[in-house]
Amino acid sequence: MIVGYNLGAEQMFGYTRTEALGQDLKLIIPPPYTEVHVTTCGAIWPLGKPRARPATGVSPPGAGTGRKFPLSISFSVAEIQGNLYFTAIMRDITEYKAMEDRVLASERLAAVGNTVAHVAHEIKNPLLIIGGFARQLLKGPGILTTRPAGN
Repeated sequence: MIVGYNLGAEQMFGYTRTEALGQDLKLIIPPPYTEVHVTTCGAIWPLGKPRARPATGVSPPGAGTGRKFPLSISFSVAEIQGNLYFTAIMRDITEYKAMEDRVLASERLAAVGNTVAHVAHEIKNPLLIIGGFARQLLKGPGILTTRPAGN
């Protein structure tokens, strides 16, 4: 259940504080990610250490059209008067993921460029030799002579 919700969450998810408080986590983290989140929270409770992990958030249907977007969630757990409270710091990492994709695409293009340059170099040398021989042949008769037998 959502028990705290700030202005940043309102801007990220599109729900007001009033709309979100008291609601199930499924409001902002859709299935199957909710179940994974709950399992992860259950696993860190005995460890008592903060954890960070990727997740997926969802904006509300209508204005946000239910858009799913990548999140980075850093969360910790505390026991207060016998109740467990998980505090989550969520960041929309859509731009980070897009930049990561552009870097990977650039790296792939650079690898293709290096391969093409290497192949061009390997092809150029034999072609230069063949071209040299062809120019010699075009210079006229007598370039190629046969040796007398026995020499």
